[in-house]
Order: sequence, then C-alpha cells, then structure tokens
Amino acid sequence: MLRRSVVVALGFFTVCSLLTSAGRAEDGPIFKHVIPTDAPQFARAFSADSRVGAMIFDNLLIDTEIGRGTLPSVCTKQFSYVLQPKSDKDVSVVQNIRGFVSTQGSGNAVLLISANGKASTVDWKKAIQDAKIPPSPRFKELEKTARKQASELGFTNDRPAKFDDFFVEIKSPVPIGKPLQTTLILLVDRLTGDDGSGAMIVIDSIDFEVLPVKK
Repeated sequence: MLRRSVVVALGFFTVCSLLTSAGRAEDGPIFKHVIPTDAPQFARAFSADSRVGAMIFDNLLIDTEIGRGTLPSVCTKQFSYVLQPKSDKDVSVVQNIRGFVSTQGSGNAVLLISANGKASTVDWKKAIQDAKIPPSPRFKELEKTARKQASELGFTNDRPAKFDDFFVEIKSPVPIGKPLQTTLILLVDRLTGDDGSGAMIVIDSIDFEVLPVKK
C-alpha cells in the first residue's frame, strides 16, 4: 500500500510538473498569490544570531460596519503565536507591537494582550504617545528584511490615512525550556442608531527579542 501510494504520488507530481512546464513554455497565465482572507498572514525575519525576530502582517485588522446606524456592530478577532527560546538559563522576552487605530463618533476599539498568563488592555493614549519613540537600530534593520519579504508576497501594509500609530512593549520572564504564548484579542464596536460611527484596529508588526535575565 505504501509503495502504491508513493507511485501514485510520483505520478501525480510528474503530471503536475509536465503541466507546469507546458504552461511556462506557452507563456500562459499563472497564479501569483494565494491569499486567505480570514487567516492572518505575515512575513518574518530573524537576525543572524537568532536573538531578534520580526513579523510584518498583511491582514491582521478588524473594523466595524459604517453606514448602517440602525444595526449594532460588534466584531472581534483573535491571533495567537508561540515563541520558543533556547537557553540553559531563565530569559526575558521583549515584544514590541506596532499598529494603527481609529475611532469615529461612538466607535470604540479595544486591544487585549495576553502573554505568559498575564493579560492587559492597551491604554491607547499612552500607546499613541509611545509610537513617537523610534525603534532600536536592530529592530529597524530587521524590519527592512521582513518588509522586503512581505512586498515579494504581495502584502499591502501601508499606513492608512486618518489613523493614529500606536506602540506597545510587553516584557515577559520565561523559565528554562518553557515556551512563551501570546494572544492578541481585537474588539471594535459602535452604538446602535449612530450612523457614521466606526472603529478600526490594524496590527502592522511585532518585533521580539530574547535577553538574559538581569541579576
């Protein structure tokens, strides 16, 4: 059964290869990208020493319906990821979350971040103020690499108009051999009967760095 499966798989691969080759030979139409609209997509990059990483997102965003003021509008989205540090000692992981937020009228936006069992709601006033702080050179250089990959994948991550940039830093202690799971919960809503109101949250990038615990 295994041998037959292998033969079938090889035969399928050969046919696909021939079809692909034929298509290229004729210079016919091809597929450029496959973009799942609901699943968040991201490009990632790591520094040469694997101590710093970056993710650039394409569609990690959420917004309310605008223009239907007679109906309530509440939307949520969740995204989780796991970082696995490698060290013979306890470490500290720093995560920098950057994005854009906008509210109009009765629109409301909430971003909840849970990391290593500790959850906190983003203070937009502080996060918008902190966004003015330029990223460190290591993160900035790494983001260039990640954004180049994102561009090659066809991601569109330009800054929207009439939005406020925000920046949130999360520091988490991680014991030896343990992973760090982080969950982002995005929520936007607006009041019923308030036409023209709305809210939107866009997660643009997440940078992360692993550091030894200071004693």
